[in-house]
Amino acid sequence: MKCSPLKWFSPLSLLIPAVCSGVLFALAFPPFSYGPIVLFALVPLTVSLYRVPRTPRLFFRAGYMFGCSFFLAHLWWIAALSDASSIKIPWLMGPAVIGIVLYLAVYPGLCFWLLRLIGRGHRFSIVLLAPALWVLLEWVRSNGELSFPWAGAGYAFARYPMMVQGAAIYGVLGVSAWIVLVNMLWSNALLTKSIKRKAAFAAAGFILVAINISAGQRAIDRIDSNVPDVKAKIALVQPNVDLALKWKPEFTDSTFRLIERLTRQAARLEPELIVFPETCAPVYLRHNHTHRPGLQRLVAELGIGVFIGFLDGRYDV
Repeated sequence: MKCSPLKWFSPLSLLIPAVCSGVLFALAFPPFSYGPIVLFALVPLTVSLYRVPRTPRLFFRAGYMFGCSFFLAHLWWIAALSDASSIKIPWLMGPAVIGIVLYLAVYPGLCFWLLRLIGRGHRFSIVLLAPALWVLLEWVRSNGELSFPWAGAGYAFARYPMMVQGAAIYGVLGVSAWIVLVNMLWSNALLTKSIKRKAAFAAAGFILVAINISAGQRAIDRIDSNVPDVKAKIALVQPNVDLALKWKPEFTDSTFRLIERLTRQAARLEPELIVFPETCAPVYLRHNHTHRPGLQRLVAELGIGVFIGFLDGRYDV
């Protein structure tokens, strides 16, 4: 008996909402960064799953399609790094991105599968169960040898400080749980037939969002009010070295000459600190005895602190 590969995919009634939710979820992250979208991104998929009875297998497939859509839309740019000279086999980048997407999609697939298995299809149970399962799977995904902590739901509000102040209390996973909880409340508002329940679930979601914004803004105001009225001048420097050249050993000396020139140029502004970006220095600077002494002499000469990003590592004996 032959089995068509297409039978593995969710039916169209679930595939379209799954892809829609995945794309909406991705729009909440860079480069788009429309953070508030994440508060209802899961609604199309959740409503479609619970509108009619579904098997745990369909829950997994739909969650998996959601994960594929989200991670592919979020991580496609990794394949564009194939021009970097440090990548020895550039043609592997495309398959590598596809491989990591197929792997990462397992986690939301498992989340929805467990949601159906434990919740037994009762839509009201998702209000408490979905946030807990989502956070559990995010934690598992972020730990271990195959860990990949990127793209946690809580990071969607990175550009909205008032929305993430709660992370100081319950961490980024707590922010993720809150986001999923709001999604589940609004999903139930659409699923239930009772007008009173619709209003109650919708209102509960809006109240949670309002409380979070209000508490977050108060936390920011409290911090701002306690900041001493002292101003510091900081120089931000971007060498902007082409990625195709940056990691070639023959360009390392010229990169450090550029760093020195820009440091001296920034020092003329008399800042208290000069800041370079991530991996600006293309060497293991702590273990490098060729370029580190030059940078240390430069800092001592100028008398200004320099914060510079570099590769790091340690030797395990």
